[in-house]
Amino acid sequence: MIEKAFAKINLALNVVSKRKDNYHNIETVMVPIQFHDSVEVEIVTNTRQEDDYIICDDFNVAIVKYNLCHKAIDIARKYWKFKEHFNVKIHKNIFLRSGLGGGSADAAAVIRAIISLLKLKVTDSEIITVCNEIGSDVPFMFYHKPAIVSGVGEIVNHFEWNGQFKNLNVLLVKPKDGISTTEVYEKYDSIKNPEHCDVNKFLKYFLNDDYECIKYRCNSLEKPGIKILPEVSKIKEMLIEQGIDFSFMTGGGSCVVGLTDNKKLAKKIFKNLYYNSNYEVELTKFLK
Repeated sequence: MIEKAFAKINLALNVVSKRKDNYHNIETVMVPIQFHDSVEVEIVTNTRQEDDYIICDDFNVAIVKYNLCHKAIDIARKYWKFKEHFNVKIHKNIFLRSGLGGGSADAAAVIRAIISLLKLKVTDSEIITVCNEIGSDVPFMFYHKPAIVSGVGEIVNHFEWNGQFKNLNVLLVKPKDGISTTEVYEKYDSIKNPEHCDVNKFLKYFLNDDYECIKYRCNSLEKPGIKILPEVSKIKEMLIEQGIDFSFMTGGGSCVVGLTDNKKLAKKIFKNLYYNSNYEVELTKFLK
């Protein structure tokens, strides 16, 4: 079976605190977008195959035994006690090291496929437990619904979103280089006055289609992300100069998101950047 692994963007992200285990507590508004990978999962029928086999059509992805999808299967098998093995084929679209959650989306898609293929009777609580052990973004990615996500990613509170902002065009512009999650948090810890924001206040205005939300939008990881990769700031400024309404780095970067209700403008910028080898670009919409 084939599962779509939808990317996400962080409309706002506040790093709350650093934990004793060196992870960070966050509060973030996450929303899924239509941009996605496709993940094909099938049960192994060859009795001689005693392992899970995962391939990807993007040669930039290190296809090794212990990638996130393999980890997902191992954890699910241990938790739900099934014996079956799986072949997984990933058609990669989501940019690597971008803050769009591609690896987590793929892992969540594998878990959804396993539950369906094996007809497992599982609870939401079990799903969250398994997904959280795989990775911090995976609990959100499993459901691909708008949510406020907190803790280290294990607390997912979905919300309804039916406003006009949901029709905005989503322009993704990633510089050639990416940023690793570990790298951006290490840089965050070294900054004396990191940025903080009230994500609930931002969300209140955003859900009411009020541009006042721009005043309250922030990403605590954007400042350290720019220190690592100054190109992020240049892309943000470029998009604003060309008329984009919202321009910000998503998650730990390095992808910059531009939101606008002007489809003609979004298409023009997309076309201008598409053949520029310095960027990876995509024009998409929010998932409905």
